[in-house]
Formats: sequence, structure tokens, C-alpha cells
Amino acid sequence: MAVTKRIITIETRQRTVISRGRRPARRLWCELCGGETEMADPESASALYNVRRREIYRRIENGTVHFIENADGTLLVCCRSLRDEA
Repeated sequence: MAVTKRIITIETRQRTVISRGRRPARRLWCELCGGETEMADPESASALYNVRRREIYRRIENGTVHFIENADGTLLVCCRSLRDEA
């Protein structure tokens, strides 16, 4: 009686994602766009669009990027205007 050997190879991959506490973009109304759009805090917007935070603040100051400021002082950037400006 013949014995048959089988070799099974299993390859696995692992991906680890480290979050720095960024909040995802939220759909909110942008008064200047006149519609609902994605809004994100400057840190998250910086990561999403590969733009330094200082550049985002500069664009806010010169009026090319739309934003809203909540009553608690939280700043949210209009992703549509940030994307269009890029």
C-alpha cells in the first residue's frame, strides 16, 4: 500500500492601523457652498487631502476654504472647498 504525502502552505498577511484619534468627516450644511458637504476638523482634513494644517488655516484666513465654528470653538473645514482649492 502506497502512502501519499501532501504539503499545504498557508500564507497570511496582517495590517495594523493606528489611529491618532481623528474624527471622520461628517456631512453638514456649508452656507457658502449652498449645500450639504463633508466637514472635518483641520487635523483630519490635513490627512485626507495631504495638506499641512498651517496651509488649511492660511486658506481659511484668506477666504478660499469654507468653515464653520461650533459654539464650543470646534472648527470644521468644508472638504469640498478644500478639495476645489487644491
